[in-house]
Amino acid sequence: MSKFMSILTGCLLCWNVAFGGDITAGFSRDDAKNVVTDSIYKLMWQDGKDIFEGAYDEAVKYCENLNFAGYSDWRLPRIDELISITDKTKFSPAINSAFKNIASGEFLCYQSSTKYINDSSSAWVVDFVGGNDGWDSVFARSFVRCVRRY
Repeated sequence: MSKFMSILTGCLLCWNVAFGGDITAGFSRDDAKNVVTDSIYKLMWQDGKDIFEGAYDEAVKYCENLNFAGYSDWRLPRIDELISITDKTKFSPAINSAFKNIASGEFLCYQSSTKYINDSSSAWVVDFVGGNDGWDSVFARSFVRCVRRY
């Protein structure tokens, strides 16, 4: 019986590390730099208090020109990267708990770099109210969270 209990305790501890707590497995936060790192996909995410909002072209330029946390190689994330930080077990914001800064409002649409293949006037966005994704006009203003590989 004690062997069973130690195995069960070990499983519960692993479960808590992987799925419990405030930060999802693979993500960590650097409060000094205001960045979140994803060790699974080797991505570093901007998570500062100032949140840029703009149309698609403005968002691309903003990330390309961003000098943040000592790095200058930021870019607008692809849709798969942006979806990877959603947390659909949460609502408003439906984002990984490692992130502290998110825009406020009825819609929390964040811009991705992924354009619609048949219509270059549309790009994919993620609404972090519920973690849903969809198409929006490249002329619509969305929030921006830049990313870089590390």
